[in-house]
Amino acid sequence: MKALRIFAAVIAFTLFSTGFTAHAQQASCQKHHGTFQCDWHAFRTLLEKSQTIAIRNENMDRFTGVQLKDLAKSLGKTTVPEKADLGFEIVSVDQAGIIMGPGTSAIAELRIYAKAPMADHYELVWVEHYEGDPDRPWQSSVRALIDQFEDHLKHAK
Repeated sequence: MKALRIFAAVIAFTLFSTGFTAHAQQASCQKHHGTFQCDWHAFRTLLEKSQTIAIRNENMDRFTGVQLKDLAKSLGKTTVPEKADLGFEIVSVDQAGIIMGPGTSAIAELRIYAKAPMADHYELVWVEHYEGDPDRPWQSSVRALIDQFEDHLKHAK
């Protein structure tokens, strides 16, 4: 589990180290008790100023890539392979143990990255968490996560 998170961080850094033009402007996330805490208002400002988005997805998961490209388009952004203002990726959340009975659990996260101010590295600037039925197909969970994020953008100030 820890190795998978380290691997995901290395992959994300590698993808996004090709260069983003927008600066995170204090929008970075901090991990607190295993959960990311991000500044919504700083992220919204960064999102509004950005023009390009790089999509990170596994080649085997074309559905997620298409959904992220559609999200970028709905936000009025252009997708580019590298040197983007922001980077989007959806990752599955590790399930620990056996899930018994009905109920929801953490399924996936939409992670958004941007270039750190005055630095050569990239920071996580927003994480949208999705909880749902663990038996739901991945494609349905991805769509629900994106719908949740779009709804969050529409209704949060």
